[in-house]
Amino acid sequence: MRLIDADRLKSYIDCGHLRPPTEVCFSELDVCNMIDKAPTVSAEAVEVVRCKDCLMTKERDEYTGKVWCCRHREYMDDMYYCADGLRREDGEA
Repeated sequence: MRLIDADRLKSYIDCGHLRPPTEVCFSELDVCNMIDKAPTVSAEAVEVVRCKDCLMTKERDEYTGKVWCCRHREYMDDMYYCADGLRREDGEA
């Protein structure tokens, strides 16, 4: 996987940069080429798995809304993430 910098890609797509200002339509091939040439984020960047999407979370506390983490053995906020996260494949979060 190659992580791209979406903000820099948007500035690169600026119509005046790639095409005449009057021509603002891009083909699928144009878009694919722009993505291929998009600048990447730092080499240290990694994809994270939020607790709400993690395989190691089981039940939700009905009062706090937090999810139980089997790895850390405590309730965690949905948007928290850690190095041990494993993305659910079934889509059930």
